[in-house]
Amino acid sequence: MSDRRNIKRGLRQWECWRCKSETGVATSATTEVLLGPYIGPDGNVRKSMGTKIHACVYCLARGVVTEAR
Repeated sequence: MSDRRNIKRGLRQWECWRCKSETGVATSATTEVLLGPYIGPDGNVRKSMGTKIHACVYCLARGVVTEAR
């Protein structure tokens, strides 16, 4: 829990645990992702619904979603 508080305050940089364990390189690049957006019957995507998370960019490139917590 204290790690989260320190990361939000900017005192410590977040590192992806999955990249560190699978590839051996601790990465910290994230992007904001919308999980489960609303897609209407006409195909339009509403960005107001869904959950916004910060996910590791390198995990997304490998096809895995790792949330930055």
